Parts: sequence; C-alpha cells; structure tokens
Amino acid sequence: MTPPSTVADLERYLMLETFTDQWYAQALVAVVDMLRAAGWQAPIFHDLLAAPWHRCGTIVDLSAMARAAGWLGFNVYAEDGAAPFVGGEGYSLSFEEYVHYGFWRPRLMAALSRDYPVLVAEISAAQDFYLATPLMGGAQAINVYVAAQAHPDNPMIGALPRWAMEAPLQPNSSVRRRFWHAKTLFTLLSAAGPDFTAAACPASVAIGYSHLPERVAQHTSETLHTITAGCDTGRRAQALAQRLVRAGIAFHVVDVDIATQEDLTAYPLLLVPSAALMARATQHKLAGCSNLALMGHVLPTFDEHLAPCDLLHFIHAPTLGDHAQPADREETPALLLLPDDVEIERIVQLIERRGGYARHGWADARDVDVTVRHGNRLTIVCVANRRSEPYRGALTYRCADGSLQHLHIGIGGLRIGLIIISNDEVIGCAMGGDAAESAWFVRGMHSSMMFSGSEGVVAPCGNGLRLSAAQSGRFQLRRPEGWNGLRPCRLLLSGDVLPVSVHIEGAHLTLPYVSEDERGVTDSYLLLPEGPAPEPIRVDLCALLRARAQMLRTAIDPPRTMGPIRRPLSLTLSGSLRQSRMRWRRWRITPSPSIHTPPHGNARQLRANRRSLRWRGNSRARAATGSPAL
Repeated sequence: MTPPSTVADLERYLMLETFTDQWYAQALVAVVDMLRAAGWQAPIFHDLLAAPWHRCGTIVDLSAMARAAGWLGFNVYAEDGAAPFVGGEGYSLSFEEYVHYGFWRPRLMAALSRDYPVLVAEISAAQDFYLATPLMGGAQAINVYVAAQAHPDNPMIGALPRWAMEAPLQPNSSVRRRFWHAKTLFTLLSAAGPDFTAAACPASVAIGYSHLPERVAQHTSETLHTITAGCDTGRRAQALAQRLVRAGIAFHVVDVDIATQEDLTAYPLLLVPSAALMARATQHKLAGCSNLALMGHVLPTFDEHLAPCDLLHFIHAPTLGDHAQPADREETPALLLLPDDVEIERIVQLIERRGGYARHGWADARDVDVTVRHGNRLTIVCVANRRSEPYRGALTYRCADGSLQHLHIGIGGLRIGLIIISNDEVIGCAMGGDAAESAWFVRGMHSSMMFSGSEGVVAPCGNGLRLSAAQSGRFQLRRPEGWNGLRPCRLLLSGDVLPVSVHIEGAHLTLPYVSEDERGVTDSYLLLPEGPAPEPIRVDLCALLRARAQMLRTAIDPPRTMGPIRRPLSLTLSGSLRQSRMRWRRWRITPSPSIHTPPHGNARQLRANRRSLRWRGNSRARAATGSPAL
C-alpha cells in the first residue's frame, strides 16, 4: 500500500479506517439484534481476539465493539514470541505481553463494560503463570478453553486432529497435570464468592487511551508528520503502563473519547499520550480537567476530520521536555505536558501532591509485582514473582482506609499467588508451582499457611477449610480461633470420602497431604464442622460423581460390532448415579472424640477415626456405586 503524500490522500485513508471500524461494529449489532429477535435474553459478549500487544488497538475500535455488544471480553494467546520470560510449549509471555494481558486489557475492559465482569473468554490452563496473569490486573471471570477433550477430536472445529490435547480433562474424565492449575485458582476464587467479583482495584492515576489517532498512525509519511505525530497512542499508552507496572504504581485505563467529564476527573492524575490528531469533543473535555498531564512532545492540533483544532494549546510551553524540575516546585492549575520518558518519581510526586496514593501494594525486592483488590468483607492480594529464583520477603499492602499492613511470603520463581485477607488475617491462599520447587508460605500477624510441596490452595469453606494440591506434601496451618469442632476427611476425584488424621498443637495444625495412592487421586482434604456439609462441597461432590459415571461409561461401552445388550448400560449407570445423589444429599460430618490425635496414634484410635465420617445412605445405595461404607 502506497503511503499518502498529501492531506487529501490521508483523508481517504482515514475515511477507509473509519468505515472499517463502523462496518465491524454494525455487523456485531446485526448479530446481537438477530439473537435478541430469536428470544435470547442472556447477556451477550463479544470475544476480542488476541493480537500482538503493540498492534491490538489498530485492528478494531474497541469502544465501538463494546457499545455494539454491551459486553466486551478478550482472549489470551501469546502473539509476541520475542524474549519470553515465562512459560513454554506455545504458552509463553514476554514482559510486554504480561502487561498487555495482565493489566492493560483487564483494566480497559473494566472501563468499556462497566455493567459486566471483566471476562477472559478464552485462555489455556497449560501453564500456571500464564493462566493467572489476567487476575493480576483485575480479571473477574475466566473461561479455560478447551476444558475437556472429546474422543476423537472433531477435525472440523480444530486446526489439528488432536487440537484439544491441551485440555485439563481427558475424554474419559481423568485429569491431566494442567487440571490442577485451574483447580488451584478456581477453588480459592469460588470460596471468595461475590466478594471477589465486586472487589475494586484502587488506583489514583489513570491512563487515557484514544483509538482515533491510531487510524492514521499506520499511514504516516514524512510530508504529513505534523498531522500524524504521536498517533501511535495505543503503543505509547502501553509503554507507559509497562513502566508503571515495573514501578509498582496502580493505575486504571479509560477511553477518553467515550468517558464522561466525571470519569476523567475522578483521579488525582490523568496521563494521556498526546497526538497531533485528537477528536474535537475529546479536546473539549480534557481542557476542563485540572488533573490532566499530556504525555509526549506534541499538542493536539487537528480534529477527527483533519480540521484545525487546538483547544489544548494553552498548556505552558516551558514544561515541554523538562525532565528534572525541582521536587518542591508548585504545579500551576494549568495542564501539564510531560515527556514520554518522564521519571517515575515525578509521576509519584504528582499523584501524592494531589492527595492520592501511588502504590497500593509492593514487595521489598525488584520484579515482584503486588496488586490489591478491596471487597465488602475481603481484601485480595495478588503477587507475581517475575524472577527466576524464589522470593522470600515482606509484602506491604494498603487497606481500604489507607492504612498499611504487612505479610511475609515465600513463593517460587516465575509464579503467581493469590491471598485472601479478612480482618487483617490470612484466611486463604493459592500458589502456583511445580514439583521441582520448595515450600511456599504466607504469614500474617496471627495466621499462617505453609505447604511443603508445590502448587496448592487453602480455601475457606464455611467455618472450615478446603485444601488441595497437585503433589503430596505437608500443610502447616495456624489461625487464632484454633481448630475445635473441625473434622478432617479426604475427598477423592472418584467421589469417595475417606477419614484422615491430623496433628494439632494449640493454634497450629499439621496435615499430611496424599495426592494419590492405591485408593485413588485426591480432589481435596476438608476440615469441616459437625453437621451437613456446606452447599459448595455438595455441588462439587455431585460433579465428581457425574464424572465417575462418565468414566464408567467410557470404560464399559461395548464396540458397535457387538450384539444387543438386554439391559442398557446407561440405565444401570443412571440408576447408580441417582442412588449416589441420595448419599450425597444425606452426607453429614459426625463427631469423633479422637479425631484430633496425631497421625501416629494406635490402631484403636485410627479405627475410631474411620468411623467418624458416615454416609447416611442405605447399604444398597453404597453397593450400587461401589463406594465403601464409612
């Protein structure tokens, strides 16, 4: 394509880009209208495809797509293979993509679809850091794609005959190693419940993004530099985001073209990459923002029709290119013009001088990112260790009232962890890892959680806890209220429930975790009070029993060449599943005076432990499913 050489040529290119954006948006509107006319009442989202981080904004008008569908989600697929620092097997991330998928996209989607959760519509569970990355910047819902593999894969819907081999679940419902990447995260997030979804990511600075200049950024030429200067606003805005992430500064992203005046002035500081081309209405809004700082070396001079428009030219020229102004210099009410490479401490000073907080969470080492969310009851701290070696040190996070609290943490290299805090105490955590790593831990003031294995989770479950891990190890827990009234058991992926023993000394509890043995693969260990099991456990048990039924169907399904079977196997399995549900509905935790004995107790104590957990079903239901009577 020949670059434009005159303003008339550039106008034609701009019209073509504008038409393309509108065409895609109108096509999406037509699809949404068709679904509504067909009776679809559920929320409809548009799935934003992956793209190289520096080209994403030039492909489509994101705000137009969000308005057309009402809800904009996004995919996570690595597109930039240069200099990855984490991952492998096709799922690796460079630092730029880490910021793009972990911070930029979630926070831009939050601004474009405020009435809906920040949705990651497609992401692979093949690598734990990769899967958890969007949670660093505010993702609220994640869909693992592909979740289950068919047998055989449908060649009409995939690029390769075995395209779904990355799925966590195999065709017979057995699990792959990557299953635990998803289970670790989802166990903790489901325990946090609506409080996690409603939790807000605090920030005192926002990056302002505009798609309009990008329409001409691809068609620049030397003769048109005065019009196209600085128009690669998406790339420049993300470069700024990368610097803020490295510095640990919390930020939001707003679309300055569609944001209201109230949206733009809600932050102590608004940083907007400046371009020679900027919509007239946007210039008018920004001119009324006393918190504005334009970034770059040019001021807006043209509007969306390439007509002269310089509503922001009252910015004082002496600040242009000034890298080192005195720290005690009073900023005037006039708007600021800062260079793209302005020192980070200058940004910190501007935020704090205007009454904000630059950092809401940080570690005492470089390359360890900490983000914070505040819910109604819970505080969620996310930590990403981008270093190749483990991190052992202190984390500082800011509470909703602005006060500071501290945690001590140990996390493996190139891993992400999530920590749930209530009343300044650690009540749950999920840590990534692999078998080659040492223990991880989280310590609060009076509470702590530690696991000697690798990837694992400790999640609140009613008044009890749920523990799960990919490998065997030893959990060591401490909580100020102690462990009285809680009964331990082991839940297998088969749906069977087995009694276990734990060791308790005061507020400390030690639990030997067995991930797999001759009895089966462990789903989780439970520490629950007496009485009926909590509803989330009942729901999960029902799902496990359904998966077990599917495994049985796969194992005994006869070849089609065999003759007819008098009693269909599906009926037999359906009957067994119905009886399993009867057991599930009656599942209760019953007390045992010896349940808190150390694991090296005598045989009589161990037999008493086995009787402490009972199914309140009849013996026929137990025999039908092959589960032991506990």
